[in-house]
Amino acid sequence: MDHASILRLMHCPALAAAGEQAPVLRETHISWVILAGELAYKIKKPLDFGFLDFSTLERRRFFCEQELALNRRFAPELYQAVVPITREAHGPSLDGRGTVIDYAVRMRRFDERQLLSNIAARGQLDRALVRALGQELARQQAAASACYPDAEAAQAGSPASLRAAIVQNFVQARGYALQPAEQQLLAEVEDWTLARLRQLTPLLVQRAASGHVLDGHGDAHLGNIALVDGRVRLFDCVEFNPGMRIMDGIAEIAFLCMDLQARGHRRECHWLLGDYLEYRGDYAGLALLDLYRSYYAMVRAKVALLREPAGNPDLAAGDAYREFSRYLQLARRYAGHPPAFLAITHGVSGSGKSTVADRLAGAAGALRIRSDVERKRLFGLAPEQRSAPGDEARLYGSAMSR
Repeated sequence: MDHASILRLMHCPALAAAGEQAPVLRETHISWVILAGELAYKIKKPLDFGFLDFSTLERRRFFCEQELALNRRFAPELYQAVVPITREAHGPSLDGRGTVIDYAVRMRRFDERQLLSNIAARGQLDRALVRALGQELARQQAAASACYPDAEAAQAGSPASLRAAIVQNFVQARGYALQPAEQQLLAEVEDWTLARLRQLTPLLVQRAASGHVLDGHGDAHLGNIALVDGRVRLFDCVEFNPGMRIMDGIAEIAFLCMDLQARGHRRECHWLLGDYLEYRGDYAGLALLDLYRSYYAMVRAKVALLREPAGNPDLAAGDAYREFSRYLQLARRYAGHPPAFLAITHGVSGSGKSTVADRLAGAAGALRIRSDVERKRLFGLAPEQRSAPGDEARLYGSAMSR
């Protein structure tokens, strides 16, 4: 389908009768989304970018089915069905009897004010919501399928695959007329990233073998997370390229932390990371955090440049270049070595140790680790799970405290 066909589809009887207000069209670089009443219909554009191929009807049908199945892992109440778009006498229509000309993913529509990106922009990303987000990410990863030793999946999540993606970012950025300051920053970030990747390759391999490479979401930023019926829900995962979705679990949280920091929510970033780790327990993955955060900041920097023609003589004066520079500077900050410190709170039960430590973590960019939670983890309990009567002595006994 093309844009003109989409506009005609918006006037078909099924959509015209969907609500009191006329259907609304939203557009991304790879899809059209029609909002009609309480439903949304997502239609894939007939494009082939290499890493994404929606060029044929059969491929669009396949990837609609993939989108439905994969996203039901995260938001089953949102993703309803794949419906055909048919050619009728009055024009294109949804789920008619004519020849199938395309497909759409039918979704339940939610209040866009409840997107976490919009909530954050209003300054309403509070402590309870951040905690719920960290818990949901950890829960999803606990339920996700480990991809090792599947050969194709292992390749997608391998150090070689990550290196190829890293190098591509820098090659594509250098295809533009960068200013000297950004050229220098780019070289510094590239040198650090590739050196860090070499250092961490044994850890990446070990983590893949031990089940940390997961079939995840692939695009978990605040604009793809919403409050639905009061619950945190991820949506719009990467269905078109498994290599962009299969990754070490720590990469998923690194991307979201980078997104929070890029939006100016440093405190919430550290809250989220601490909450995620508290529920997930993957503290060993922290060694990879800044590598992935720098990588994803460079992805954003590159994408900003790709919105402009490579030969644009006014590139440096435009908004796209300013966005590129902002993300490049963020990537460079991750390559630094901030001073480390350890603060320990102690006191009797109920004295406020956890509350003070939580505030300190958010303000100082630190992680809070609670001994009560780690005791429970060793005992096989979840952070919020209460111990059974009689277990307190074992939970807080000398054997558990060593």
